[in-house]
Amino acid sequence: MAFFRKKKDGSGRQGGSDQGSDSGPRGESASVPADPADPADPALVEEPETYRAVGLRLIPAGNESVLVLPLAGSSGLLPTYTAECLARCQGFETLEDHASRIGREMGFRAVERDGLLEQLKLCVARNFITPRSSVVRDWPPAESDSGTAIGSVGMVTADRVGHARRAFESYMENARQFGRECDWIVYDDSDTLSIRNEYRDMAKSLGRDFGTKVFYAGMEEKRAFAGELAATGLAPDLMEFALFGLEGLRPTCGANRNAFLLDLAGESALCVDDDTICHMGRPPEILPGLELRSGDPTEFWFHADRDSARGGFEAIEADFLALHEATLGKPIRGCVGEPPGGGSELILDQASDHLIKAFAAGSGRIAVTSLGVAGDSGMGSTRYYLSLAGDSRNRLLEDPEFYRAFMESRALVRSPLRRTIGDGSWFMAYAAGFDNRLLLPPFFPVKRNSDGLFAAVLPVVDQAAFFGYEPSVIEHDPPGDRKETVQSIRNATVGTNLADLVMLMVHSFPAAFPFPAPVAERTRALGRYLRTIGGLEPRGFEDFVFPLIWRAKADAISQLEGLLREYGEEPEEWAADVQGCLSALNESLPSRELILPPDLRQDRTAEETLAITQRLIGLYGRLLESWPDIVDAAKCLKAKGRRVATRA
Repeated sequence: MAFFRKKKDGSGRQGGSDQGSDSGPRGESASVPADPADPADPALVEEPETYRAVGLRLIPAGNESVLVLPLAGSSGLLPTYTAECLARCQGFETLEDHASRIGREMGFRAVERDGLLEQLKLCVARNFITPRSSVVRDWPPAESDSGTAIGSVGMVTADRVGHARRAFESYMENARQFGRECDWIVYDDSDTLSIRNEYRDMAKSLGRDFGTKVFYAGMEEKRAFAGELAATGLAPDLMEFALFGLEGLRPTCGANRNAFLLDLAGESALCVDDDTICHMGRPPEILPGLELRSGDPTEFWFHADRDSARGGFEAIEADFLALHEATLGKPIRGCVGEPPGGGSELILDQASDHLIKAFAAGSGRIAVTSLGVAGDSGMGSTRYYLSLAGDSRNRLLEDPEFYRAFMESRALVRSPLRRTIGDGSWFMAYAAGFDNRLLLPPFFPVKRNSDGLFAAVLPVVDQAAFFGYEPSVIEHDPPGDRKETVQSIRNATVGTNLADLVMLMVHSFPAAFPFPAPVAERTRALGRYLRTIGGLEPRGFEDFVFPLIWRAKADAISQLEGLLREYGEEPEEWAADVQGCLSALNESLPSRELILPPDLRQDRTAEETLAITQRLIGLYGRLLESWPDIVDAAKCLKAKGRRVATRA
């Protein structure tokens, strides 16, 4: 049986593992110039095929047997020990490397490892292990898919006219520089009429200055549109919740982004925050190729302040719309790595089964795109820094004198190293592209991290939707000088804010709805699930939610303890921060108040906080249930010339 394949021209290393390979750092391929006519040309040399167990389901079947349900082909029984070995085939390696590694892990003797190799070969013949060549067949495409053109840029803002003008001027200057024409829309959540009028004046003046169409949507425009939606038979209180939130709860960035989604339903568009500036650059390091990656795709470079961060990247002159259009709306098999230097290399080392299955089947599309950030991190807390690994961790800790400054300052450059397709494990919407031709879910209307919750909901309701990440950064410069303290980091570790609480529920949904269904039906089903949870009696709600929170906190404790062991509790100041977070977590676990979101607590009693938490979850569930109908109604109104925003 042959387990070899041809190496593609210019593609570099095709195996996913660094073990036993001649690849350079970070999986870069060793490159040796060769005469095309030379029979030793690497393109003509067969290299070993690599394999990985992808999408297997293993079900104990008694009598020391396990039923194996493969991604393709027929199911079958395997001895328990063989199935256990099969489950360890994670990452693309040669069969020999798999057998050697698994044998060491399980304490096999040499003769047992030889027998394991033969078992793995039989698993290949039965389609229980996936060859890498079957995943990357016919890739890269002869021509990259054209994707979608972005025709509108929306900005979400509130009470920051000066910052909004600075932001929109920078984006408009870029569009003019590269000859791009698009509509510009200001989505304003200001409560005060005088400030809304300032925004209207700003929109008019920008339209005159740049000779372009600028639209505006404030309270009056949104309320009129909500009324028109309600007139189609949709619940008025849901339209209010979607576009304005609830009972003065702030911020309402999610509600403002819902106005963006409904206003531009049926087209691809870019949404930017008012504290970003269209100053673009490349991160300090860029690698070639395209990567499929689950989890956070970014690297961190830390700075003591924003001025330093602004100098921490290479400024570039680039069409910011084109950066998003490079992947937005494209099938994932139609994406290629960013040239120069090996756009045809595909990196799969950290891809989930779901990503690999979608890529192999050609079933996924890029629904949302994102850039890296330079300046303020935009994160809720620098607590995340404590769990960094690899080069990002080394940069954080390389100089003990600066460690505390980095933890406090929030200033950084954060970006992927190469063009990456991911599952939304990391997403911030400060400058994001949306393929709004698809049915995208609504944002949670109130409180922070509505973009993180959106990224959790999207792949649950649309299993073919993926995120595209570009190795470029854009400046983020919010007003004020945000600082972290040791206590704020510990508080962030213990508390579960509203968006994070809903996220835990969203992650629990697939177990309750495990079968495929159209996006609209999955959206409605998730809505029914959340509405049911929100409508439970308080004790029943607590009994459902506490295990979710405890499990998440237990995972956090396990992770932090593992980090201390892995790094030998060094360096000392980092270890002290980790220990402080561990102590705070352990102290909080017995408390019944762990269920109460800190961002809702404020002056409310525990009973009041629980009541408004359940009400908000129930309302978001109802919004998801009705969202497909709301989007359809918005499209119908748009076809009649009625939209959220009006010409300034």
